[in-house]
Amino acid sequence: MHLPSYGCVLCANGGEETLFHVLLACPLALECWILLGPFLDIFDEPYAILYSFKWQLHVPFFMKVIIIMSWCIWISRNDLIFKGILPSIQSCLVHFKAVFTLVILRVKEDWKVPMSQWPHQTL
Repeated sequence: MHLPSYGCVLCANGGEETLFHVLLACPLALECWILLGPFLDIFDEPYAILYSFKWQLHVPFFMKVIIIMSWCIWISRNDLIFKGILPSIQSCLVHFKAVFTLVILRVKEDWKVPMSQWPHQTL
């Protein structure tokens, strides 16, 4: 498939839009991850980054946090492309909190209290 551009729509410099770039290396993504607390070394391998997130977040539900933030970054990208809504760190954070709250309703009982307390400590 030929596209008119392979540049990232979220970046001012238009770096190549790869999955790694959009979810981890793009300036918007970096700022979103910084809000959650983990230090991100984008020069690491993807699995090393996941392990680093696990270690830095230090919660049993770390993968849920990673998936939800990745989803929020992806939604911000798609909102810009398909709806013309400019992305912001604040909109990502609001969306993250909304989705995270819904996930809390469906997790194991053992995780409900720690998950309910975690965003207030971090965000």
